[in-house]
Amino acid sequence: MDLMKKTKEPVWEYLQSINPETCSRAHFRGNRYNLMSSNSVEYINALSRHARKVTILMLIDFFHATMQQWWLQRRNFSAEATTILTSWADDIVKQNKNTFSNWDARMISSKKCKVKKGTQNVIVDFQQMTCTCRHWQLDDIPCGHVIEC
Repeated sequence: MDLMKKTKEPVWEYLQSINPETCSRAHFRGNRYNLMSSNSVEYINALSRHARKVTILMLIDFFHATMQQWWLQRRNFSAEATTILTSWADDIVKQNKNTFSNWDARMISSKKCKVKKGTQNVIVDFQQMTCTCRHWQLDDIPCGHVIEC
């Protein structure tokens, strides 16, 4: 940022005016589940490449109808869901459960659990919602150690 301030001060000033929570995972107060992409924008651009040749009102109608269809599909998909997790997160939880099923878990206090396999020891703290492997904190999805506890 110091180099940018020296060489491109208008750009530096613009970046200083932006709230870092809106564009940086490191400063975001919540959790973005490690997803930071513009796939939806790229998908709309690819989808509308032929529609761009029409008048602006027809283009707006096209986008409106497309978004309505997407939201209907999402609503129907969520109505059929069997868990509060997204299918992506549910798959990760199932994979974590299978991966760590043969670890030995023992409660070491009312809020802490020790998970062990061979020489590896991991501590899960349910009060702080932490695991020493740090996956629970990073993704906000229970790692295999938490599931095993």
